[in-house]
Amino acid sequence: LVSLDAAARERLTQVNADLCKHEDYWVDVLRNLEPVEVPHAISTTAPPVLEVVNVAVPAGLKGNRLFAAFAAWLARAGGKTSFHVGLSTAGIDRRLLGMESLFATVVPVVVDVADGVTFDGFCGHVEEELERVRVRGTWARDLVARHPQVFEPRFDVVLRETSDPSVATPVPGAVFTVDFDP
Repeated sequence: LVSLDAAARERLTQVNADLCKHEDYWVDVLRNLEPVEVPHAISTTAPPVLEVVNVAVPAGLKGNRLFAAFAAWLARAGGKTSFHVGLSTAGIDRRLLGMESLFATVVPVVVDVADGVTFDGFCGHVEEELERVRVRGTWARDLVARHPQVFEPRFDVVLRETSDPSVATPVPGAVFTVDFDP
């Protein structure tokens, strides 16, 4: 086992204390996880290939609205109205720096597309859900061992907040990673 210095132990203790307040929320979400599959993806045993595609985004689609637009496309293309996608945020990344092996770095976001909702209404739902997730942060990776009804999540689709999308790296296990500027 790696021994931590006093400052690292204190930081780990504080981060864990802050995050464990939200553990019941994460247990509930993980228990009811409904991932979305990437439409038209083909399962293969070949090594992954990183393909970076820069997409011109209309002026009004930034941050949460871009997330909502992509989620709406997934719903339509994947034929699902309720599902989860993975989210990696800069806030989680900064907070967990050096402790990534102890806490989940990708968390699920509930996407629920109600019949007849306008895009603006859907954006409101997405913004509320993203705020809910950002407030709760993440969970300790041992949560899965402590709660047998919960499984380690796997996300085919991960949306990653980054201020520098030019530094594209695949999220391990994801079929599709979308980097966007929050």
